[in-house]
Amino acid sequence: MPSYMDNFRKKIITQNELGLYLGYNYEFWQDRGTSQMVLTGIGTYDCQWEDTHDVIFRVGEKFRPLLALEDLGDLQVAYEADYRPEGRSYMGIYGWTREPLVEFYILENWGGTRPDDSQKLKRPRRPVGSAVIDGAVYDLFVSLREEAPSIEGSRTFSQYWSVRREPSSEGKVSVADHFRAWQKSGQEIGRIYEIALAVEGFKSRGQARILRNQMIWPASQDIPKAVDAIRRRLFKSGLLYYAYGLQGPAKREERHRVYACLRDVLRTGPLRGRRLDLAARAYVRFPDLTAFLLRLYRKIR
Repeated sequence: MPSYMDNFRKKIITQNELGLYLGYNYEFWQDRGTSQMVLTGIGTYDCQWEDTHDVIFRVGEKFRPLLALEDLGDLQVAYEADYRPEGRSYMGIYGWTREPLVEFYILENWGGTRPDDSQKLKRPRRPVGSAVIDGAVYDLFVSLREEAPSIEGSRTFSQYWSVRREPSSEGKVSVADHFRAWQKSGQEIGRIYEIALAVEGFKSRGQARILRNQMIWPASQDIPKAVDAIRRRLFKSGLLYYAYGLQGPAKREERHRVYACLRDVLRTGPLRGRRLDLAARAYVRFPDLTAFLLRLYRKIR
């Protein structure tokens, strides 16, 4: 493919923004400071921050309709990060539930002192137990935020914490096991709105490269696995980047040529024989990705 495809391979963000990139939801938010986020691939990103009060970078999935805990099955998030904070910072799985509204953290690594109940914080964390998950020990905490920013505006909500005793920058996180541990400790588990791999900084500076960020669904959940395979095949071909950049009637002819190439990609290798339309229609949890795949299918069939 022509080298000008490289123009579509990265997305640089320097101010608050959320959206969809290569099928994954992303968000960059800070209250003040100098920060930058660069989306580099499927689930992966680079970030750096300096002189910030609070900044969060995250890439993952937002679920519509919301997922019940039993719908997660044995979902794992596989990650690898080159994480270099200077001062207070977190790295790990982040997200929200609704009904009730809860912000949750599964912390794999951190900067500064380890987050626990010993810190003299304005919002102290209450210990509620510990759990062994994926061969590591995590301490569980709960805290409360009052009239604070949330996915539903300014609200009062709980925060659930699962903090690894030994920091790690590479591994797999069995997300549902953390929810079950919180539930066992007496916390109410709502319907899951978002699961993302996040880096957050507080009055600090630092940088991170997220080299791997992949949701691994159980083998029984064939539709998510099929669509993920399609997405990754298109990513490896390089064509998906280019197709995203071709908008408007002036680029129609070139766009059709790209779709023709995509058709050939989808008809070869491990995806040969898959029905893209059926996979996309069944994959209702992620409507943004579904809509893209359906539009793509209509163009290439």
